[in-house]
Parts: sequence; C-alpha cells; structure tokens
Amino acid sequence: MQRLYVVSAHPLAGSILVRILAADSVLRSHLYPKPYASPSLIPQEGEALLVIDTSALSQNIASACRLLKARNSTICCLFLLHPDRSGEDEMLRLLYAGADGCLRLTEALENELPQAVRALLDGELWIPPAVLRKYVQQSNLLVEHQFSRDQPLTPRESQVFQLVGRRLSNKEIANALKISERTAKFHVSNILAKLGIHGREAVFQEAPRPSVANAVVTTQ
Repeated sequence: MQRLYVVSAHPLAGSILVRILAADSVLRSHLYPKPYASPSLIPQEGEALLVIDTSALSQNIASACRLLKARNSTICCLFLLHPDRSGEDEMLRLLYAGADGCLRLTEALENELPQAVRALLDGELWIPPAVLRKYVQQSNLLVEHQFSRDQPLTPRESQVFQLVGRRLSNKEIANALKISERTAKFHVSNILAKLGIHGREAVFQEAPRPSVANAVVTTQ
C-alpha cells in the first residue's frame, strides 16, 4: 500500500494538513498520523506519496523534488504552493523536475487537497490543464530544436540539452553528469550557439525554421 506523508516545517500547518486528510475515510488508511518537518526524514523504502508544504521549505523547490526522486523513484510528490509562488512558470519548473501535482494554498484547500491526493493515489497528475499544455508544447519545441539544425549535437551535447530542457542549472547539470560546472557551462554555450538561440528561455519560446529532414546527430 502506498504510504501518505505530510511534510511541513510549521507544526501547526502540518497538523492541519494531517487533519484534513484524516477526515477522508479512504485516505486515512494510507496516512501517517504525524507530519514530518523535512522531506529528508521520510523513510526511503517503499512507495510513498508526499504532501509537501513549500511555504517554509529551506531549499529550492525544484531541487528538492529532483533530490526526492533521485532517492526513491517510486515517490510521488504533491507540492502545496503559496499563491504568490504558484504561477504557471513555477508549476512548469516543478513538472520538469518530476512533480506529480501542484496545489495552491487557498481557502478551498480543505476540499481540493483530498481530491488531489486521491487522484495521485490513482496514478493521475494534479496539474492545471494550461500548465500541461505548455509542458507538451515546450517538450515538442525541444525535440524540434534538437533535430532541425544543420550543425549536429554530439552525444554529450544531446545529454546536456535534455537537462537544459528540464530546466536544470549548470551546477545541477554538472552534478547529474559528473562533470565540472565550468564544463557544463561550456557545453550549454556551444549548444545554444549551434541552435542559433540566445539564452535558455529562448529554447522554450522560439520555433526552429530549418527542416527536420536535415537533422543529424553524431555518434562519435
């Protein structure tokens, strides 16, 4: 059975979240009865669904999501976002980082939280449709950018480009590929030059013009 945990650095907020979930008879059987103060304290083994209050999370939310997924690929994460930090771009970054759901902390939380958790337990995502559409559009752009230029990307550049597409920083790319941050920055600069685009955000904003038929990816 998938275990359900609440994570909040605020004891009172954590207790309220537990109370909301425990009121649902279906969720109560999955729920650990006490909140955890940090995601790092959650047991690493077994399937788990984490409801994470980000209002006092000490680290970058997207980085926290990637770390959790790296520790346990079966973990499912629902992030509760402050209204001031819950725009489409923030949710999109979390989706690229591996988030399974995002929910705004609003007055409707008591009704929406159980719905979101039940959906995630059923294997669904809980992401606004507009964010999902943007995710699909940007993912398609990444593929088009990678395979529609005359200058080929090397296998290593292709790896780096995929991580850029997941919105990882140079430091995070370096850690993922076990290379120096300087080398990661060098690869990113080369990739952007080959693709003829200026800056990371342009990767998601500009559609490439050359035909996909001219694309080549080197294997050496």
